[in-house]
Amino acid sequence: MREMLSQQRERIAQASEDQVLQFIEDSRHKIQDLQSQITVLSGLLGNERALCAALQHLIAPIRTLPVELLATIFLFSLRDGESDMRNAKKNLRISDAYRVSHVCSEWHQVALATPKLWIAPIQLTYSPEHSRKVLRALFARSAPLPLSISITPNFTGTPIDIPILNEVALVAGRCRSLRCSTHIPASFLQQLGNTDALEELEIQAIYEDVPGFDLGSVVCFSQAPRLQKLSINPLLGLSISMPWAQLTDLTFIVTSNRFVYDPLEILTRCKNLVRTHLVAPCDNPSVSSSLVVLSHLRSLCLRIAMRSPPHATVLFLYHLTAPVLDELHLVFPSNSTWDESPITAFQLRSPSITTLKISGYTSDMSFEAVKAALLNAPLLTHLSIVDCNTWLLKYVLDALSLSGDESHILVPRLHILTLKCSQFRKSEDTVRGIIDSRWWPDDELSTHGAARWSRVNLTELSEFSSPQFGIGPELRDKMETLQQSGLDVNIDVASLWDLE
Repeated sequence: MREMLSQQRERIAQASEDQVLQFIEDSRHKIQDLQSQITVLSGLLGNERALCAALQHLIAPIRTLPVELLATIFLFSLRDGESDMRNAKKNLRISDAYRVSHVCSEWHQVALATPKLWIAPIQLTYSPEHSRKVLRALFARSAPLPLSISITPNFTGTPIDIPILNEVALVAGRCRSLRCSTHIPASFLQQLGNTDALEELEIQAIYEDVPGFDLGSVVCFSQAPRLQKLSINPLLGLSISMPWAQLTDLTFIVTSNRFVYDPLEILTRCKNLVRTHLVAPCDNPSVSSSLVVLSHLRSLCLRIAMRSPPHATVLFLYHLTAPVLDELHLVFPSNSTWDESPITAFQLRSPSITTLKISGYTSDMSFEAVKAALLNAPLLTHLSIVDCNTWLLKYVLDALSLSGDESHILVPRLHILTLKCSQFRKSEDTVRGIIDSRWWPDDELSTHGAARWSRVNLTELSEFSSPQFGIGPELRDKMETLQQSGLDVNIDVASLWDLE
């Protein structure tokens, strides 16, 4: 700037004021001319840049991908998660699909033409109007693929919106899984028509919003050719027509500790069950009940009901047999009774049990009953004791303890042990002894009459455990030593809610 001032000072030294004003005007004209040229050149520069970018975009590798491969990449970009219609923006899968579809118009078209991109397990609770629109869009974009829909309760107590259920009824023919874990209106069941795709169904409770509604009028489920997995409140029982003979997985959902139903009446119609979760009835079945044979049953979870009086027995087991049963899970809540006789009778008719799981907090049991459960499972290879009280853990460990002569081992084939409890400290010495008694080097395998451990899982339940009850340092050190010698050991801390 100083140099410019010096030059112009010399230039106007002999000039008049009018001449200087003319110099200024000439300079302004030049500035305008240059700005015009800059505008033209800037436009040309922008055009050339856009042309270059367009050409690069057209020859970019992603432009050469087949549409099918691009759609697959979109699918891999989605994060897992249920589609909760209460807040679609927080749902990972929905937000990811939405984001991908808004990158460009071409990706938008590919996304809309890819039904798998819009498929996710859908959870419905209360549903504002905007969620109905989202739900309707998801149903349309995912067509004709099958759907998995869960209707669940919410903490606010707000009933589910009937128009939302109407939307679900319109796509009932596409539902592969329909889980109703809350009260659903009878009008919803009346609207269901085609259930050809239905494979899994859960019904807990129905409330009558239709005068004179008859559960027997619901026949849509009995006409579902693929339905195999059913979870139902036994109080509904045989009121709703179901294809019982084709079911392979049956769970009874009981919402009350005092209820009256006879599972044998339903089980007699379920000849092809492979897995079932039963709750023992409060009342004993009729002595005239015939033996129910479940020839294909592989897994049975039996929850002993909390009854009044507490010493009632699960006599219905006398009428049940499962000759190929592989997995048995016994659950004993508080105030229930471990009645040895019917359980023993059932086990003797189920000689193929290899997996036994026991859990519960009942105090009405005996060491002999626990010992009999192990004795009557000679093929047992997997034993799990989960979420139990101190007495149950003690009885199981005492029964597993070896007493010198290996010919008297209760379960000689047992090699996987799982203990998930809150009070290990009182039984720590017994646990160490049991694990020591069935662990030996490879060169001694042929000299023992029982299988050695292949895996031991010790899990401390964090909700009920404290330093004086949990897994102590000595037991941890022992497990680490055995792990170094080759035993597969897993020591963990878990929440009660994480239990399977």
